[in-house]
Amino acid sequence: MEFLVSRYRSLFASLCLTGGFAASMIAGLTGCAASTQKTESITPAVSSAGPFPADFEAWSKVKYRLDWSGFPFPLLGQHRTQEVVPFPDMLAVLDASSNVAVLETSTGERRWGDELANPLTKFVAVSRDPMDAGRIIVSSQSEAFVMSATTGTLLARETFARVVNTRPVIAGNIMIFGTSTGEVLGHLLGRNLKAWGFQGKGPITTDPVRLADGTIGIVSQAGDVMFLTPRGNMVGRGTILGGLMTNPVTDGNLMYMAGLDQSVWCFAPSGAMIWRHRTASPLRTQPTMQNGVLYCDIPREGLTALEGLSGKVLWSNPKVTGTVIGSRGGRALVFDSTGKTLALVDPVDGALVDSILLPGIVRIVADAQENPNLYAVSDKGVVGKFIPRD
Repeated sequence: MEFLVSRYRSLFASLCLTGGFAASMIAGLTGCAASTQKTESITPAVSSAGPFPADFEAWSKVKYRLDWSGFPFPLLGQHRTQEVVPFPDMLAVLDASSNVAVLETSTGERRWGDELANPLTKFVAVSRDPMDAGRIIVSSQSEAFVMSATTGTLLARETFARVVNTRPVIAGNIMIFGTSTGEVLGHLLGRNLKAWGFQGKGPITTDPVRLADGTIGIVSQAGDVMFLTPRGNMVGRGTILGGLMTNPVTDGNLMYMAGLDQSVWCFAPSGAMIWRHRTASPLRTQPTMQNGVLYCDIPREGLTALEGLSGKVLWSNPKVTGTVIGSRGGRALVFDSTGKTLALVDPVDGALVDSILLPGIVRIVADAQENPNLYAVSDKGVVGKFIPRD
């Protein structure tokens, strides 16, 4: 009973901040009535002027339903969400002003929240400690804040030897970052020491990836393609013609990049180029590797499926844009953060199965590749958990 009272008090307070509980409820009912209209093949999902827009009928089109909505931060609309990281037991949310919060994935209740540093401090990632699941690591450009996942207690604070720009790959107790100087930095977690450094060519601003054998792949803005061991030893090296605006991805064996040099690239850890697919424009939308197929949004061509091993174009659909975030019932889930749409696409021929409009939704994160739970973030900073429905 105390849990329910606390839950509804939190909801009441949050709604009051957006103009009052009654006003929010009336706006929600008005929006839901309007949401039954259709525009061509897209179902609008405008439900309310309240903190979280969720049209249940629209979401059902893509086989999902709302499980809960949660409030990571107390002031609605005052926190710009930077990162949402799902774990089996908790959801970590980082804003652009040095605030971090953890929600329970089962209920949406806020477990804890904290402001870690000056609001102007830039943070790059929230990670779980692979050596201790009871700890999370919140990384700024200069420090690692090691915190209790249960209580938010600060357990340790470590300083990086260089200013880092990327999410880390964590291999055991070594955190591997890219830096603005072009150095790949290995930080020894728990010792507060630099484990190693490897100097590349050009600044590194996109995230490193780990292949199945443990090899770390990194790409610089000068087109330097590097493959290193977790100990900083070079495995292979290659070159592309420019930098990236998106992160590299992997199928476990090869690394794929969508470049600003108007090309999609595939490299082996030896540094050998496996294939290159030329495009008419620079590529700025995050690609995804799923079930041996690379999905990449190419300007004017739309969402394009490339065979992972050969680079052969399987299909393109100019009516679908965005990033594949997972699959539902064997169909690709595609979120377009610019057009505010979530679509179901047939992976065989690229046909659009259904699509819904999601005004007010700025981010969607999946917790798995197949039939995932989806965590959607509204422009007011409220998180909604959507679960698969039959």
